Amino acid sequence: MLAILQGVVWFAEFLASAAAIPESEIKRIKADCRSLFEVGRKAVESLDPAYRLYPTFEQLIAMPATLPPPQTGLEGSTGA
Repeated sequence: MLAILQGVVWFAEFLASAAAIPESEIKRIKADCRSLFEVGRKAVESLDPAYRLYPTFEQLIAMPATLPPPQTGLEGSTGA
């Protein structure tokens, strides 16, 4: 589900950069996707590892070059 929300927001931003849709429509799309993100969190957070990788909507929709690598909880693990 999170990949779909991310794709919708990124595609909307692409359309805005091409002047195909107005900025007000981008804001509406992001607000709708943020609401769905929170609904999904309440339904599946304990089962879906994606919510641990992207705990906030802003982290989900940020472009990859602007983010540090996701935290997996295994940092510093030696595997022993």
